[in-house]
Amino acid sequence: MANKMSFYFLSYSLDESLTSIVDYDLNGFDLLSYWKRIRLKEIDFSTLKLFADFSSKRYSDLLSNSLNMYVLSERAKKTIESKYLKEVIFSKVDVVDLNNSNDIQVYWVMTPLLESDCIDIGKSSILDEDVVIDLVLSKERLPASSNYFSITNKPSFFVSSERFKENWQAAQLIGLDFDVIELK
Repeated sequence: MANKMSFYFLSYSLDESLTSIVDYDLNGFDLLSYWKRIRLKEIDFSTLKLFADFSSKRYSDLLSNSLNMYVLSERAKKTIESKYLKEVIFSKVDVVDLNNSNDIQVYWVMTPLLESDCIDIGKSSILDEDVVIDLVLSKERLPASSNYFSITNKPSFFVSSERFKENWQAAQLIGLDFDVIELK
């Protein structure tokens, strides 16, 4: 019997005790180009300033944020990079401690290189650009052998394979929730 392939909608952990980005300064950062994936490899993340309160929260490998970027720890980057280097771009970004501006930690924005038009709009229930009630993907339109991708015209919708989920969990990384996606 063949293994059933599963896919997951990725979202920030709902655990409010985890470290998250609490403020940011775009400082000339071109967010529109980022979300439209315009010359992604050329986008300069060094101007983007992210702020977190490291003193009052538990460590997280993924820092939730209102920019809908996947801001990963060095540990998470190394885990993912070793297995999915051809599927993602990592862009260095500094995260400043809100309580101590001299405490700057290096994080990485992970962006999928692949996007797919595999969402079944007629069977999915999407409230707005950020809120998914029920996401259904078309089996026929899934990208071949991809482990991490975004949905066309929904740049903040990230999808992973079962393999990606298993690697994240095996490395005991925290901060990311995996919600099973129905396939039709």
